[in-house]
Amino acid sequence: MIVELIGHTPESPRLIGGVYGRRSAVGQTPQPHDIYLQALCTVAEDENGVRVLDRKVDPERGVYIAASQIARVDLVPGGPDTL
Repeated sequence: MIVELIGHTPESPRLIGGVYGRRSAVGQTPQPHDIYLQALCTVAEDENGVRVLDRKVDPERGVYIAASQIARVDLVPGGPDTL
């Protein structure tokens, strides 16, 4: 999963990548929710704006993202075994 935070620009990137798995959490009602991703990852973005998860942060740790800071969420293929 790649989360774009409010205020993201190419000059001032605000992207958080992470693995959404069994130890992750997000609400299930049709309103904004905080997200917890079980493993933090770096995000690479090319000159065309294509984003990919680059690698897991070592040592592995989760990341909490407040709903009030989320502008966009992208689900990307792959999982912890592919990083």
